[in-house]
Amino acid sequence: MIVTIANANDKMIEALKNVLKSYPTAKIEIKKEKTSSLKIAMSQLKNKEYKTYADFESYKKAMNG
Repeated sequence: MIVTIANANDKMIEALKNVLKSYPTAKIEIKKEKTSSLKIAMSQLKNKEYKTYADFESYKKAMNG
């Protein structure tokens, strides 16, 4: 039998792994969907995970190390 669960978070995956420990013949296969760069950028913006620079020269200096 094959069971598919969509939109599971890390807590659910961990709970499923713990449940499956009692069933030695059961196997779990986890496939993560790729997240688009736009979705990642929007999430970073929402979570305020960005830096601001005074001017373009400051930005270039930070990017070049």
